[in-house]
Amino acid sequence: MPDNIELLVLFIIIIILITISLVTLVELKYHLDLNDTIQNMNKYCLYNDNLLDIYSVELKRTFMWNISNYLFDFNQIEQNFKKVGELDKYKDKFKDIDNLNRDLSIVDGKFNIMKVYNTYLHYSLPLFIFIWIYFIIHLVYIKYFAGYDYNKYVYIFNSTIFLFIYVAIYTILFSIILKKITEIYADTKCYEYIMILKELDIIIKEENPDNSEIIKILKSDNSNVKGIADIVLTDEIISRLTEIKIKNDETGTYIANSNNYKITLENIDKFYLYNSKNTLDRIFDEINDVTKFMYVYIILLIAPIIILSQVLKENYIYIVFGFVIIFSCLVTVYNINNILQ
Repeated sequence: MPDNIELLVLFIIIIILITISLVTLVELKYHLDLNDTIQNMNKYCLYNDNLLDIYSVELKRTFMWNISNYLFDFNQIEQNFKKVGELDKYKDKFKDIDNLNRDLSIVDGKFNIMKVYNTYLHYSLPLFIFIWIYFIIHLVYIKYFAGYDYNKYVYIFNSTIFLFIYVAIYTILFSIILKKITEIYADTKCYEYIMILKELDIIIKEENPDNSEIIKILKSDNSNVKGIADIVLTDEIISRLTEIKIKNDETGTYIANSNNYKITLENIDKFYLYNSKNTLDRIFDEINDVTKFMYVYIILLIAPIIILSQVLKENYIYIVFGFVIIFSCLVTVYNINNILQ
């Protein structure tokens, strides 16, 4: 057992919290690569080396559907639908849905629908709060308990500089990553795409008699579908839905639903745009802009690991090796569970 148990506990906590904060970025990169692989396999199975023909496969097999469902919680997003009778909000861009709120984690008493943003925020806040509390405690100690010993003064000065740089780097990193994650949502078409599909999903599942024409169109290839994910949205289906949308816009009517949402199939005519190569490339660029910060986390881990190695001495390699194995197993189980769900 090392003599300085407080220092040991401190750096073990920091390493664990850094690792937890890093999980969201690793998972984001994992899902991007996984869905890209699925996309390539679909092209291979359809003997198509170019962009996957979205009009020939079920939605659940497309890259856009899978990555959007990872970025958003499909069961939660309907909270962003407008309701009939509600006044439009300031600078609204859509008729059916609210603008995506990029500034708050909780909107109108509910968690923001930006799932990855919320996950990173909640996984990273403990480290952010912990290192700031420790830094403040360190400054208080210097002011009231440090004394005037020269050697101790040199140590405190150096440790304060180190702590300040470390806290500043993580604070800047934390802020940049949060901003970059919001850009995934704001600068891609994922939000508009997933919301139009949620409208269609509501129509299918509610089976309102007033929507019989739309339901008949959606089930024209398969009458047994239970949700939008199982449907192949062919060019003909998109065209017929667009005609209904134009007709409803002219008459000022909304599609019937049990929650009184303003459903007009807004943006259904842009469905091909949402699955175009430019749109998909933009998603890759935005996500890669976030995941590249994983390497900064590695730098943040180096300092506490080096100090921890000095504290643990000969026991260091065994403890670190055990920690890596346990953490790897937990991350593997977590990802397998997400895939199965």
